[in-house]
Amino acid sequence: MNRIGKIAPLGLALLLGGCVGSLLGGGKPDNLFRLETALDPPVQQASAPATRRGVIFLPIDFAAEARSDRILVSRGAETLYLKDARWVTPAPDMLAGLARTVFAAHASEILLTTPRQASGVDYALQLSVDRFEAVYAPAAGKKDPPVVRVEGEARLFRMSDRTVVATRRFETDAPAQDNRVSAIVSAFSVATDQYLVQLVEWTRVRTQSSSPS
Repeated sequence: MNRIGKIAPLGLALLLGGCVGSLLGGGKPDNLFRLETALDPPVQQASAPATRRGVIFLPIDFAAEARSDRILVSRGAETLYLKDARWVTPAPDMLAGLARTVFAAHASEILLTTPRQASGVDYALQLSVDRFEAVYAPAAGKKDPPVVRVEGEARLFRMSDRTVVATRRFETDAPAQDNRVSAIVSAFSVATDQYLVQLVEWTRVRTQSSSPS
């Protein structure tokens, strides 16, 4: 039984399955989940790149409703959180950590840095994620699984003059295999992998083709 609770504490009935009583106390701790990449490991190189392009990875700008450690779900105009389930850390921090891992593994010529390490760095990368949620079809039944959707825009800035070198919007969907929390979390990982693969390749190409001045 998949139990989902309203964002606003209005004490309303659940969207899918469950029962109103499941919203009340009991003291049971939430189950914690994290995003995990299923990407193939990179091909080992004989040596590290002679030079690496530095890119400042700015804090991710997340949609307010998905910014916490709650797992966001939507159905039509309704927005909810998964009951008794949370991310191990707030979603922006978790996504940023996974992005660093994917960049390090699959774009060794790029060195992600923090704003505190801006000296001599050519570019800055800003992500704005406006959807990070599991989406149920409006007519979904109790057993119908959602589709996880990750959407957002990336901006690449040139540090020398703070101009925008390039922008691109990325959108990925991954259907959950079952209407269970574990299956929904797995779909989040798949959708996030797809999103980051596109982001890493785009950043690699754009920093290579855009010559800093």
